[in-house]
Amino acid sequence: MANFLIINGPFAYNVVMGRPAMNDLDLVVSTKALAIKFFTPKGTDCVKGEQHSARRCYKEALKIGLKGKKVNMVSGGEVRVTNNRGVSHDLNPHDMDCDRATSPADELEDVVISSLDVERRLQVGKANLDVFAWNHGDMMGIKPRIMQHRLNVNPNYKPVHQKMRPMMAERYAALKEEVDKLLASEFIREAQYPTWVANPVLVKKKNGKWRTCIDFTDLNKACPKDSFPLPRIDQLVDATAGH
Repeated sequence: MANFLIINGPFAYNVVMGRPAMNDLDLVVSTKALAIKFFTPKGTDCVKGEQHSARRCYKEALKIGLKGKKVNMVSGGEVRVTNNRGVSHDLNPHDMDCDRATSPADELEDVVISSLDVERRLQVGKANLDVFAWNHGDMMGIKPRIMQHRLNVNPNYKPVHQKMRPMMAERYAALKEEVDKLLASEFIREAQYPTWVANPVLVKKKNGKWRTCIDFTDLNKACPKDSFPLPRIDQLVDATAGH
């Protein structure tokens, strides 16, 4: 016999047992195998968890970020995420792509959060995943008539071929990966005899990955300065709202 404390509230598990009860029941727990064995009048029995769902839920939790949030496993292979404001929502790893998991509006003000229907917001987001560009491959086939940019180069400047700079193997591998993505998405194309050549520059980001930049110093010198800078982003958003 064992004494249990009954709590009326949502939780990830139905029963939580301590070491004394587990020892009295001769339970053998294997966290690696996600299984538990115990003795019964008819012999040894075993209860196994579902490795696939557990790993998917764990990866899902890592994708949405655990900082300031509480993550619980719930029934049906879902993961329940609670932020520091106490707002909870469930994510089903079988219905969502782990690489595209996010926790929307976690950084919004409390007043804004209280005015939003969290469940409806999540449903609308899931139903319109194709609207968001998660990687280069989601933006393939953009026609030049939609957006096109031309450089205002002063014709009096002579084209500049920068001297090729050596690159470490780690940076070269990161650059090759980025170039392959852009080529596959048709963002760039190979030029055999370019009139302007600029070296790529790789900068380390905070997450340890590499950001690919281009040394356009010579090209910027050849472009005359514009006395009318771009308008503020908030003004652009306000002007285009409703269209």
